[in-house]
Amino acid sequence: MDKNTVKAPRITKDHRFADIAALLTGKDVQFGTTVADALEFIEKERDLLAKKNSADKKPTKTQEQNAGHKSLILDFLRVQTEGVTCTEIQKGVPEFADFNNQKVAALVRQLKDEGRVIKDVVKGKSLFTIADEAETEDEGGED
Repeated sequence: MDKNTVKAPRITKDHRFADIAALLTGKDVQFGTTVADALEFIEKERDLLAKKNSADKKPTKTQEQNAGHKSLILDFLRVQTEGVTCTEIQKGVPEFADFNNQKVAALVRQLKDEGRVIKDVVKGKSLFTIADEAETEDEGGED
């Protein structure tokens, strides 16, 4: 590039959005965006969102660890004859010795949201039992 050539300024997403807003409201665009440019930009952004929200993403290391922790919780609940608290789960599963109660509660809440655990509140205490696994499998785990 010779010294007299001027490099075109980079158009950022903010610039592109400002121009799209101008196009939609009938105002003058500031960064040279045409309708074709705007449509191309929107499609590219939608593709990025679709890729980001794709269900076929590999689980993170933490998600994989949590899946194992959830299995331990379910195993523990299967042998209980009555509802138990998160503290009892924490104390009853040796692998959770270093966990705080909030970590166990978060995992149990996720299992409840998945329909795999049932929560009952008795005298102000949240007690958890395992959901009927035959029903959960029939319903695809959704409640």
